[in-house]
Amino acid sequence: MKPTLGVISVAASLLPWLGWGLRCLENEYPLRRWKCCKYCPPGKQLEKRCTDTSETVCEPCEENYYNDAYTYSSCKLCTDCDSERGLRMVRPCQGTSDTICACLPGHSPEESEVEKRCKACPSGYFSRGGDEKCRPWTNCTASGRKTLHPGKEDADAICDAASSEVPTLRPVTQPPPFKTGVSLLTRVPDSSEIVLAKNQGFVWILAIAILLLTAAGLLLLLFFCRRTKKKKARIHCEDIFGVSCKDDSNGYRMPIQEQQIGVKSNFVQG
Repeated sequence: MKPTLGVISVAASLLPWLGWGLRCLENEYPLRRWKCCKYCPPGKQLEKRCTDTSETVCEPCEENYYNDAYTYSSCKLCTDCDSERGLRMVRPCQGTSDTICACLPGHSPEESEVEKRCKACPSGYFSRGGDEKCRPWTNCTASGRKTLHPGKEDADAICDAASSEVPTLRPVTQPPPFKTGVSLLTRVPDSSEIVLAKNQGFVWILAIAILLLTAAGLLLLLFFCRRTKKKKARIHCEDIFGVSCKDDSNGYRMPIQEQQIGVKSNFVQG
């Protein structure tokens, strides 16, 4: 039992030397499981790989080449900002970074998976370059203004300031009964005339309302007068006969009983 434990202990102490459980740093890579080799830093490329007895040998990138990461590969060719592709250089290529290109004025970015390209703006559009997309020129005439400077491929049109004056007269082309092509002047009503027209409409509505109310008052007065007259006639009839009288279309009349008594008395006297 004791010899077996001794063998296991010795084997465990030799594991790092045998490559088992080897852990390299972030910018290193393992060599045959028992050694960690270094990558070449940005701005350099691999000249010689590391061996069991030597370390990695790196050299700087040549002109127009760059390397922007830790690697053991060669440097990459810098991007050319070709004006034929609508590009201009923003920042030159350095050993640790590629060239930065942008669109020329009058161009907008074009989608491409292979390389960066920019396309020219169509007629009537402009772009200041960079990553800006093409936009249409401002239409000064549509907004009632004059064009001071027409639009260009890299600049928008410039209009004069908007006028705040509103003319009261304006020419209107309207053909007469027998002639055509005659320009007439139509008068545009001002705000005071519009207010006066609204007031006149309100006066008419008020006058009609007063007329309707007056007619309703007269009808109501006539109804009360007729009712009062009938009431007085009924009271007069009751005072004469001592009983309630019935309404007739021509007024109040005596009750039937009294009429019959009157007829009988006339018959007896006859």
